Amino acid sequence: MKKKLHYVLSCAMLMLCFSVVAQTNHFKKVTNKGQQNALQSHQTYSFDVNELMGELSKAEQRGNSKALSNNLVLELPNLDGQLESYFIQEASVMAPELQAQYPQIRSYVGYGIDTPSAYLRFSISPYKGLSGIVLSGAEGKTLVIEPSVEDVSKITISKKNDANHKGQPFECTTPEDLESSIEELADKVSTSADGTLHTFDLAMSVSAEYSAFHGGTLPLVNAAIVNTMTTVNAVFENDFNVTMVLVANNDNVVYLDPNTDPYNGNSDMNYNGDLQAALDAQIGDANYDVGHLMAGIGNNGNAGCIGCVCVSGQKGSGYTTSTNPTGVSFDIDYVAHELGHQFGGRHTFTFQSEGNGIAQMEPGSGSTIMGYAGITGATDVQAHSDPYFHAISIQQVTAHVSTRSCDIETPTGNNIPVANAGGDLLLPKGTPFRLTGSATDADAGDSLTYCWEQYDENDAANAYPNPATMNSNEPLFRSYLPTSSPTRTFPKLSDLVALGFNGGTWEKVPTVARTADFRLTVRDNKLGGAANDFDDMVVSWTNNAGPFVVTSQDSAGISWTDGTTETITWDVANTTGAGINVSHVNILLSTDGGVTFDTVLASNVPNNGSYDVTVPGDVAPFCRVMVEAVGHSFFNINTKDFALNATVSETCNLYESGAIALAIPDGVQGGGQGQPVFHSINVSEDVTIGGETVIKFNVDVTHPELGEVLVQIQHPDVQTNNAFVNVWVGECTGNSNFDITFVDGAAPIVCGDNIIGVYTPAATLGVFNNLTTAGDWNIAAVDFAGGNTGTINDWSIELCTTTLGTDDFALENSFSIYPNPNNGEFNVKFKSESNNVTLELFDIRGRSIYTKGYNNSGAFNETINLGNVESGMYLLNVNDGSRTFTKKIIVE
Repeated sequence: MKKKLHYVLSCAMLMLCFSVVAQTNHFKKVTNKGQQNALQSHQTYSFDVNELMGELSKAEQRGNSKALSNNLVLELPNLDGQLESYFIQEASVMAPELQAQYPQIRSYVGYGIDTPSAYLRFSISPYKGLSGIVLSGAEGKTLVIEPSVEDVSKITISKKNDANHKGQPFECTTPEDLESSIEELADKVSTSADGTLHTFDLAMSVSAEYSAFHGGTLPLVNAAIVNTMTTVNAVFENDFNVTMVLVANNDNVVYLDPNTDPYNGNSDMNYNGDLQAALDAQIGDANYDVGHLMAGIGNNGNAGCIGCVCVSGQKGSGYTTSTNPTGVSFDIDYVAHELGHQFGGRHTFTFQSEGNGIAQMEPGSGSTIMGYAGITGATDVQAHSDPYFHAISIQQVTAHVSTRSCDIETPTGNNIPVANAGGDLLLPKGTPFRLTGSATDADAGDSLTYCWEQYDENDAANAYPNPATMNSNEPLFRSYLPTSSPTRTFPKLSDLVALGFNGGTWEKVPTVARTADFRLTVRDNKLGGAANDFDDMVVSWTNNAGPFVVTSQDSAGISWTDGTTETITWDVANTTGAGINVSHVNILLSTDGGVTFDTVLASNVPNNGSYDVTVPGDVAPFCRVMVEAVGHSFFNINTKDFALNATVSETCNLYESGAIALAIPDGVQGGGQGQPVFHSINVSEDVTIGGETVIKFNVDVTHPELGEVLVQIQHPDVQTNNAFVNVWVGECTGNSNFDITFVDGAAPIVCGDNIIGVYTPAATLGVFNNLTTAGDWNIAAVDFAGGNTGTINDWSIELCTTTLGTDDFALENSFSIYPNPNNGEFNVKFKSESNNVTLELFDIRGRSIYTKGYNNSGAFNETINLGNVESGMYLLNVNDGSRTFTKKIIVE
């Protein structure tokens, strides 16, 4: 029978009652020295474990009435190194009796203060340090906090998909027909919209090999289990309103000795049956609701059944094995995936058929938890799963939970958001478009996030989106993390700008007539009582209209001048009729390279294919034009950047290694790091990276298993400034060989064998900004698993300097701005015979934000301080009466 508790915490609504107290900064950035230490992926922070645990001991247990007035605040570094504040409450993942046995192993929840939608879950102990995750809906990104293996008083901060946890390829072997034999899971419409937190008792067994990996003692192993379940609960609570608590006698199934371990090592791999028997014997069938095993041999998982929580004889048969059973990728990609099966979720990928016609809605590997991100080779959408569930998974799991009766149900007092996807749409074929929804929530202050997903199941008829298919079931668009915006652009605007129409692999706009179903999922992100709602709509494309294309400004080297007239042209493509019926359009200008289109050149003009606009006085080097339908959802942009009241030129110098055939030694069998190898290139040019100077690296690698390889570029002064970038971190498991030019802002890597092209690196090259280029640059490579060797065939460094100007200021060697990038304070130096010099700074939209005149006597050298100017790109216009020159400034 269902058990009910009263939940006294009304979460975010009552945050307004809290008073914030001054906090100690517990975290200090660590700088590692030397090349060997540089082969670590992320920035590191140190902290005093005992001091932080002492501070956290003041936190009240979530759900306790005292938690309503608790004002404990923790400041934690974000992805940019800035401190963000969170209200903290304890959220134990242990039954009270088990928690009493391990008082130093604790789990907490954090409510974002600076970013209200930021959702922090973390655990801490003197055994395993600090481990956690921050889901930030407003930012559409995830922050990962992981403890250092060598020192529990250190943590690394990274993005979710930057985390490096590459072992052997993982395989989920759960058959899709393994539904509970007691009750067939109803494929009914459902959301976590019952205002109830569902708590399930979890029996989590671990094998002796898992225990040995984590130190071989009960405190160390339990700390590792709590780390994993804290992260898993974060996503289960947010998407399903489900949480799991370790049973009081869980130590009965924590095995330290392989001689008493009932799982027989790797001999028969009958984990499903062995686990079920062990849990029923050691925990007792009546004492747990769901059971799982984490083992340290092999790299696979199997839930034993789909949707069998609470079902005796089946509920304790799911397992996850890994040779590296730790970290957020293990927790989210593997453990949460297998538990997702046990709670009723099916695979969402389309790279291969599951044969059931129920849930396969994501192209390729998929990117949500019930997909296979990072382990399918050429069909990988990305390297790891994002920490959320697809809409179909939410429907399946919440439907299953609604039929269970073994959980403890706690009313949350949370009102359910109401989603509105809007009406169905008819669109011209071959044309980008937007979908915009809306939502309401009776709880003022809830931080709503929106996730648009295609909702067509095709049983893997096609792994890759095919714009020419007329099959209405084939997925066309990948899923993206929820954001605070109710609008999604198809394809993603940054891809449309960088790659052109349909240039991306995992988003394709149809070029033929067909239909597609879309679902808008709205989450309220309320910790301890989250809810979501959805609404569906249908998009149809017609062969009788489209593609709607901007045909002007389609070549390089175009520059517009203030006050002149320019003509914008586009192909109407029958969009004035054919059921589309758009009579007017807006013409918009982007002055930031296509990131935003904030300048209106013309509004509500006839949709006849041509319009003359007057060039504004903005100064911008990289502009785009958008023509958008009035009263409709489609649009398009021109294909090339052009300059506005400026000229753009680029000069590049190339430094090459030549053929080096540098051998990459094999790693250690089972997942150990091999010997790193290095090679250097001397760069004679001495310029500052960043601003106008962009650095690019080409690397040619032969290796039969790219998922095992890390490639790193090191600055000449790496031993003093810790400046290194991992350009390749085990992407494309199952593929071989690449010859890639890595540059920030390029397209994401498309996996396959013999990858060639220009792609964005695994980590940003912005680490090198503000550093000079002269000296010996190193490439370093290492293999992280046994069984294969490889070769760096050659590599090169390219330095490209972009000059922005207004034609008539001679580009003298004496002209310099430094540092650039900067923090708002920089120096301007040049030679001029003029007595009067004027400096004027424009933001990217062309607005003047700083003007000052100077008396000059031949050698101009002044320090400019912009005060509290926002970060971003600015254009500095220098005028000495007879000449002008414009330079780009980056403020960080």
